[in-house]
Amino acid sequence: VGIGTTGPAGTLDVSAAAGSDSSLYLTDADLSQPITARAVTTAYGRLTANSSTLGGLQIDGFSDRNDQSGIYLAARVGGTAPTAPAFNLTAYKSDGGTDQTTLASTEPVLQISNNGTNPVVVLGSGNVGIGTTTPGALLDVSSAVAGATTLNISNLNGGNGVGGQMSFMAKGGQTGLLREISR
Repeated sequence: VGIGTTGPAGTLDVSAAAGSDSSLYLTDADLSQPITARAVTTAYGRLTANSSTLGGLQIDGFSDRNDQSGIYLAARVGGTAPTAPAFNLTAYKSDGGTDQTTLASTEPVLQISNNGTNPVVVLGSGNVGIGTTTPGALLDVSSAVAGATTLNISNLNGGNGVGGQMSFMAKGGQTGLLREISR
């Protein structure tokens, strides 16, 4: 079926004229989501181009409550002893021709963004950055706040009042702090 095209490329092909974006909306009359600058009030989902000239798929989910996720992803494996991951996120880039290839070690595979800031990134090397988009180690935790704890690992031992904590911070020349705590 072709919408906006007479030669569909697949079972369903929604096409837009050059310079415009085609969008597929999922709506429900019971919904009244407030982000109407991005979608109609009754929309709970939208598929659209990330850029009308550069492409990319943008998936938007909308909810009308604080206690409901905008997008909920769940993967269910039909077997009782799976050998494949329940959820697989795979990234590629162009090989410069007509196929794809692996991302380079310094190129981002996954980035978690918060309205323009990028608090978490995973590079092609497997390096994970929290507070940095250029992690130089398997786990690179960075903070621009002076004296802030940049890594905190705690074990309160089931709440029985005895536990341990390992904290790393930049505080007056100290680069790490290890301590045992009791609560």
